Order: sequence, then structure tokens, then C-alpha cells
Amino acid sequence: REQSAYYQGMSYAGAAAGNELSSMFWNSAAAAAAPGFNTESHASLIIPNSTLEATGGAFSDIAGLNRDSGDIGDGVVLPSSYANYQINEKLFLGLAINTPFGLGTKPDNTDWAGSPIAITSEVFSINVNPTVAYKLTDSLTIGVGAQLQYIDVRLTNGDNPLVAGVQGRELEGDDFGFGGTAGVIWKPVPGTQIGLGYRSAIEVNLEGDFKGVSNVAGLINRSVTADFMLPELVSLGLQQRLSDQWTAYGTVEFTNWDRVGTVPIKANVPVNNGTIDVLELNYQDGYFYSLGLEYKYNDKWTFRTGVAYEETPIVDEERNVFLPDADRLWLSLGATHKYSDRITVDLAYTHIFADDTKICRETGISKGVPTAVPCSSAAGTELIRAEGEASVDIISASLKMKMGHVQEPLESLK
Repeated sequence: REQSAYYQGMSYAGAAAGNELSSMFWNSAAAAAAPGFNTESHASLIIPNSTLEATGGAFSDIAGLNRDSGDIGDGVVLPSSYANYQINEKLFLGLAINTPFGLGTKPDNTDWAGSPIAITSEVFSINVNPTVAYKLTDSLTIGVGAQLQYIDVRLTNGDNPLVAGVQGRELEGDDFGFGGTAGVIWKPVPGTQIGLGYRSAIEVNLEGDFKGVSNVAGLINRSVTADFMLPELVSLGLQQRLSDQWTAYGTVEFTNWDRVGTVPIKANVPVNNGTIDVLELNYQDGYFYSLGLEYKYNDKWTFRTGVAYEETPIVDEERNVFLPDADRLWLSLGATHKYSDRITVDLAYTHIFADDTKICRETGISKGVPTAVPCSSAAGTELIRAEGEASVDIISASLKMKMGHVQEPLESLK
């Protein structure tokens, strides 16, 4: 979500409304947000703080395994860039380069009680999104785009102390995928702007390597595949001018995470139809709601703030060690400084309060593979029961530049 320093200052309220070039991530029609030739570069420093503590289960009683994970969050800088070029009065070209999917978790204590299930979890992606926007009327703009996305996944876990021998494993794979984007921006009355944006689902066919012990194929080092879908995103944004100085913003966003279920890891082995491992995810749909307020202090300075509530796609019963996510409350502040007619700088800070979490995994079978599954009444051996706390700080900045002749904003997008 961290794709715009400007909108982060309002907890992404109004992000699809198309007021800024960085709105292109949510709405392709925002390629027409500024006249002429413009570029933007954004960077977000994400500082997570997340800990898990084992409170029960067989792993928590093993000598040599620590009950405390230490901080499992991995700090990262996420860049994003945007550009647009006005062809004529109605037609605009745009380009967005983003990192839409990514996470990193690795416990400070790699020998903690959850390490037999997960140690390192890394997901990296980069998305290139060329767009075209067309101004149908003074109050209605439409846009479409294409997505080319690269994704790389790496997962590791440690030895299972309940079984003799080495059971640690590493899975790494990558893939290119394709998708589309679309959007519309409508100004029904002066001072009101509504944007609706869509990013399509992208099919992922990971190809990579599995190194270690499979619970159905023994010790192997094989090329593997894993197929799943990354979800589509639908965003509704509102911008409402209240006065010459005050503007209100709002967002409702839906992410179809329900597409991501149990992901089989397959190799060329003559057992279990080639399935040697599974990723038990079983997500539900995710929702995001935000409200923001912006104050134009003078021609040089604008200040903003916002609040948001995010519903995690992770079901409580399905929560796993490698991504113990939870519902979140966002509080944000931001500012814009117009350095000159050509150069503008945005700054933003967000603190995210995450709900406390609980995890329980036990022995079981999934897709024919013995693995750690959610605790149930099936009387499997409880491996780990844990409780977690988390928060996140995000600091973002952007540099926006008008590259060609400086013009006033188009009337339809003010």
C-alpha cells in the first residue's frame, strides 16, 4: 500500500480520486492529473516491530528452543515512481513503477520455538504499469493500463526437534505475470471529485528450487513449481473541497485475497502426484477504510492528516508463524512544500497499531503432505501456541517535478 508519500499523510484517504499523479497506482485515469510532462519519485521507510512468544505446544518445551522470537519484522525501503505526458487536450500517457506485494520476516532469535515452522519469509515484487487516460468531457476522465510484474519468494524453516535427523528446508522461486488496470474520475459538481479504480488479479507460476527434507519425498534438491493468484484491487476515492483552505478525503478499498488458499509445492517425484510441500494460507477478503483532511496554509505549505482501519485477510484460526498479521488502525500526518513552480516535496509519517494475535499449529495432513496445520479438534499433536504484539512506523518522502512548460492544472481535475 505504501505507494505515495502524499496520500500516506492522510492514511491513503482519497487515493483513487485522482488528485495527484501517484493516484495512478489505484486509478489509471490519474495519468491526466497534471498537464504537460511530470515526474514523481517516492520512497517509504517501513519499520515494523513484531514479537511472538510461545505459550504452549511441544516445540515450546524443547531444550535449546527459545520461547521468545525477538523482533521478527524486517525493515525495508519501498520506492515508487510515476510520470505522465500530455499528448493533446484530451489524451495523456502515464507510467507507474511500484512494489505492490512484499514482506520480510525473520526472528532475531532464529532458534525460537516457531523456527521449525518458519524462519525467513521474503516476498519481493516490482510492477511496471503503462497507462493511457482520456478526457471524455470536462467532468469525466477514463483510463486503462497494462501490468508487467516480477515476483520473487523465499521461505526457510529450521529442523523439527521431534524427528531425528535434519529437516530444515529452503524454497525459492520467481515468475513474471501480466494483468490490467482501469479507472474513471468524475467531477459531478465543482469541488467534488470521485474516482473508481481497478487492478486485475495476476496469475503467478513460481519456478524455483526446493532444498532440504520433504515430508513425502525425503531429502531432495529439486526444481519445483507453485501456482497461485495474486488478488485484484478495487478502490473508491472521494475528494470534497470544503472551503478555499480545507478539503476532505475518503477511501473504501476491497482486495480479493480470498483467491489465495492452500498452495501446493510440486516437483518431479513419483509420490503424492508430485506434491512435496504446501503453503497453508487460506486468506479471506481484505477491506480498508480511511478518512483524511487537508489544510492549505498558504501557497507554499499544505498540511494533512488521516485515520484508517484495515481488516487483515488472515483468518484468526489460519494465522501462521511466518506472517502473524492482524487488523490495524492507521494514524497519519503529512505535509507538502512547494519549493518552486517546478519542484514540490511531500513528507509523511504513519504509526500503525495492530491487534494482538494468537497462533496455534498442530500436526496434520494437507494435500497429502504431513505438515503443521491450524489447531482443531482433530487431536493432532499441538506443536506451538503463541501470542504476538505488533506495530509499524512508516516515514515517506517524495520529489515531484514539472519537466516541461509550467501550466495551470486542468479545470476538470482541480
